[in-house]
Amino acid sequence: MRPEPRHWRHIIWARMRPFAQILVSAYAIGTLLFWAIPGQLPSGESFHMALVDAFYMAAITATTIGFGEIPYPFTAAQRGFTILYAHLVVVCWLLFAGGFIATVQSRSFQRAFMGWRFRRQVWGLREPFCVVVGYGQTGVRAVDYLTDYGIACVVIDKNPARIELLDTVDFNTPVLGLVADGSVPDHLLAAGVNRGLCTAVVVLTDNDRSNVGAATAIKLLSPERRLFVRSEHDDTGRNLLSFGVDDALDPFRLFARKLALRVDRPAHFAVADQLLDPGQKRIEIPREIGRDGWILCGFGRLGRAVEDAFNHRGLALNVIDPQVISAPPHWVAGLGTEERTLREADLTSVSGLIAGTNHDADNLSIWMTAKLARPELVGIGRLNRPSSMPAFSRAGWDLIMHPADVIAEELVGRLRTPMLRGFLVHLEQQNDVWVDGLIGRIHSLCGDVDLENWDTVLKPSRTPKLMGRLEGLCIDDLARGPVMCLKMRRAGERIMLPPGDTPLHEGDELLFWGAAPARAAMLARFK
Repeated sequence: MRPEPRHWRHIIWARMRPFAQILVSAYAIGTLLFWAIPGQLPSGESFHMALVDAFYMAAITATTIGFGEIPYPFTAAQRGFTILYAHLVVVCWLLFAGGFIATVQSRSFQRAFMGWRFRRQVWGLREPFCVVVGYGQTGVRAVDYLTDYGIACVVIDKNPARIELLDTVDFNTPVLGLVADGSVPDHLLAAGVNRGLCTAVVVLTDNDRSNVGAATAIKLLSPERRLFVRSEHDDTGRNLLSFGVDDALDPFRLFARKLALRVDRPAHFAVADQLLDPGQKRIEIPREIGRDGWILCGFGRLGRAVEDAFNHRGLALNVIDPQVISAPPHWVAGLGTEERTLREADLTSVSGLIAGTNHDADNLSIWMTAKLARPELVGIGRLNRPSSMPAFSRAGWDLIMHPADVIAEELVGRLRTPMLRGFLVHLEQQNDVWVDGLIGRIHSLCGDVDLENWDTVLKPSRTPKLMGRLEGLCIDDLARGPVMCLKMRRAGERIMLPPGDTPLHEGDELLFWGAAPARAAMLARFK
């Protein structure tokens, strides 16, 4: 089998060659016959026009310009041939034009030309960018979040309609799109995964098998590239982590962990939420929710994740599901859409309810039934389809869980501040006194202003102004004003909340937290 030519010029040449041969032959025959048919001089003698004149006559006749008979008026034979040639060569031009239009409209040419243009655009990028494989619900949200915070994106998706949507959105930073299979290595190379400006690759298709295929190809093509992959099954997540994926983003486990932290440690949740969510500018400690127990309706992917997270924190959970594993009230057979099943699951004494089935209509029905029975109940609803959002927004949920939003928020936080994840793990391990002290410290430094977090590496490319005078500087020399250092990483060693008099060395990685203007002031001192 001959491989399909990848360059659009090759396709044009291959498909247009027969038509070009016909047209060239018509010009050649016309030139030769104009030269061969004898003309007549004014003196009555016969002559043959020069080849240049013959070609000129063939050209102006073929293009229907018709400037006249040269160099002398034609004979009857010459005029008869001209009439015949004019009609035949027009047919040749029509065949050529039709062939050209069919070629440029063909799928093979469109794919090749769009791929060529896409490669040129990617290699023309002069700013850091992120490659996003998959532009479904999660990909749309992720690209929106990334571009809002100044991160350019290169998007790959197999669905042409999804890529066409990119042209309808006015993004803050460049966003390029390619209709292709993101698990094919050649397409990933075209997207620039091996370029130095590519900061990370995010694989967000709704198929775990496709995600694993794309992740495997990326790790082989560019092993050093940061890689985040969506995973909705535990086995897939373990498989991804086994060959070096930076993180397997399971929206259900991410949400379940945050929800359990929200119920068990509200202050911890408030700090983590402000640090991770770019849109959360203040530390807002949520109201306390009782630990008397929760009802979970639906024991699917979200249900299993919630059960694990709640059990880890010692929170009681009663499950309503058609498949019963143990005795009531911890397990009740049903969907939860009937008040009877909710009361069997101890509705009168629990603190909240999670409607976590994979059907939006069932989740709304469960919540409306429970809310009528207990208006003060806390409600968490799982949104499966964006089209259901108008109904969900009027249902009075305390929190709506949408997998696309969960992944997008987590992803942007990690891409903007790579050092943040380690600090959040450390935060969850601390007691209430430690967290209260951290909140008090940031409030005393910044007051009631918008907060941001950022990280930096002390090296010539990131902090050129500091390199010549780094010796003798300490953290307090950088963290001047309403800002504090949350974490330092030096030669693999991690120091949380390092003292202000800690000396600085080249290669140190620092995570800062403080007032938004302090970030701009610090970056100005760096560069």
